[in-house]
Amino acid sequence: MPHADIIGWGKIGDYLEEERTQYFIDEYEKIHERYGCKAWMCGRITMEENFTFGHKLDLTHENIPSIPRTDYVATTDAKTYAIAVDASGKLGWTKNYISEWSENRTEDHIVEVLTELVSDAYLAYLQKIGISYIFGG
Repeated sequence: MPHADIIGWGKIGDYLEEERTQYFIDEYEKIHERYGCKAWMCGRITMEENFTFGHKLDLTHENIPSIPRTDYVATTDAKTYAIAVDASGKLGWTKNYISEWSENRTEDHIVEVLTELVSDAYLAYLQKIGISYIFGG
């Protein structure tokens, strides 16, 4: 089996809430560890439910000049990454990493995958707290 640098899981219903899910989460973590993955990926809803816990940002009062739609690298020395697919920039991050949340994890630097339709205020906020982002359309 080829080496994988990124492993992700998809959101299909409320499967993380089911009792039998813990077995599969444990298996996922074992595979992640076995391949030495440096990154993992989830969509906006999974990130919101499990990591930002629905925190909403109030960016309406911000008067931000136009920010170019180019990728932004906030840190170059992170050991691991959490990739958040967040097309329109809705996740309410309060820090630029996801803390250790299992015995197999360290602090994962957050990288947002956005579209060019995201607001300037959201980009400015991500830059302010040190979250990297790339554009995927």
